[in-house]
Amino acid sequence: MRQIRIVLLVVICALFLAISVYATQTLSLVHAASLGLVQLVSLGGYLGDTVQVITSGDLHKDIILQVRRSDVLLNKSVLDQNMVVSRDADTPLQAGTVAGGIWTLCLDWDKGSPKAGQILDVAPPLSDWPNEHVDLLVRLLEQIVKVRHASCCHIGAGFFQTLA
Repeated sequence: MRQIRIVLLVVICALFLAISVYATQTLSLVHAASLGLVQLVSLGGYLGDTVQVITSGDLHKDIILQVRRSDVLLNKSVLDQNMVVSRDADTPLQAGTVAGGIWTLCLDWDKGSPKAGQILDVAPPLSDWPNEHVDLLVRLLEQIVKVRHASCCHIGAGFFQTLA
């Protein structure tokens, strides 16, 4: 009887170990980008599903990419639009894959839409920004999502000018 208990205990431990080895890690967009595991590419346009994620060869196991409303995407061109994520998404990714599904809104009032193919940087989410106007922008973003009406492209209305 004692041997059966020991064998049963070993089997249970082995199962938990096997499950933990194959568990998928969840990473925030900011963290995955800072590690160089993902690259964000504009699909062009200013509203909707406008950004795709390309995983790097450095990604050795599957992850869940956690994209959250108010994550900020910065355009490397000063002439083009910075974006804010408008919808939460948990996207499963494998090495060498491309995935869409990052919904964005424009953040700058006076800049053009990002061009297709432009690489975007990831900034900390709006909630982490030390500015008195950020709370207003986050609340506006929440209201846009609540009513599911995002016809207003430029929600920032010159937001970055207020940071100066």
